[in-house]
Amino acid sequence: MDEVTSILFMTTTMLHICSRHRLRAAPYIMMLVFATNVGSAATVVGNPIGVIIALRGGLSFGDFIRVATPISCLCLVVTIVLCLWYFRREIRELGEAKEVVDQECAPKEEVTMANNNLFVPWLLFLGTITSLIMHAKMEQWLHLMKNSLLIGTSLAAGGVVMLLERERAKELVERRVDWWTLTFFIMLFASVGTLKLVGTTTVIANGLLNLTGGDALNIFIGITWATGALTSVLDNVLAVATFIPIIGDLKALGLNTVPLWWGMLFGGTLLGNMTIIGSTANIVAIGMLERRGLGAITMKEWILPGAIVSLTTGILATVLLWWRLF
Repeated sequence: MDEVTSILFMTTTMLHICSRHRLRAAPYIMMLVFATNVGSAATVVGNPIGVIIALRGGLSFGDFIRVATPISCLCLVVTIVLCLWYFRREIRELGEAKEVVDQECAPKEEVTMANNNLFVPWLLFLGTITSLIMHAKMEQWLHLMKNSLLIGTSLAAGGVVMLLERERAKELVERRVDWWTLTFFIMLFASVGTLKLVGTTTVIANGLLNLTGGDALNIFIGITWATGALTSVLDNVLAVATFIPIIGDLKALGLNTVPLWWGMLFGGTLLGNMTIIGSTANIVAIGMLERRGLGAITMKEWILPGAIVSLTTGILATVLLWWRLF
């Protein structure tokens, strides 16, 4: 799916569990956010920056499966281990609370759900995912521009939804699409394009080459961690959008930029766990927590576990990318 859809679903579930067991929800929400950001690097559609990087870097869904998915899975395992250690007291409290509630509650009748009305949504969902996975092959068969079906598949799926929801189509377009966010991204990339037009990104690219002596490994490490550092104080989409034209200029100067795209991906997703504003998933989850009146998460509370998870997984991803690509 994507990080926002995932965190909306999982946060709602966890808030219900914490409310039922009378537990402070903040630690569990942080764990979910950490896992969401790490897992969002696995595929093209897991995070907005994955789509941006795929389109700008010419990377396919298959490229993500080969390079990003194994690294993301390993980082997720490390994240889970770190969370089990750091939040061991909270996890123990959840287990104890569950045992008490289970003993107090009487057995409930088994609830069955008819799945007939889910056939079409499942068919559409699986068809969309299959098309995204096969987009590179389909583009070759149809002689289309590379990565054009990454956009075409989404538009086609949206069109099918409009046809199926004829009576609600106008409402879906007007109210269910986040036009403010889309407008923000349009203006953001216009601003970044302006920096490229006036030559600012070229100056930065030349400075980076001079600073690193033109060494590909040093540039890769610099771009990866610079993206991560910018992500932690802004947002991963903003950070990636800032570095995209710089990488374009580095490519024009003759540098192999393929490792840099992967470095930006993991710098933007893994280091997004550093602070509460590092990723959209962080902001959405904290907002849901506060709106439900189940507490709040401060930067002071977040920063230590966030730093432990993001720095550990960031170093692991950097080493694995170096081993895989150099």
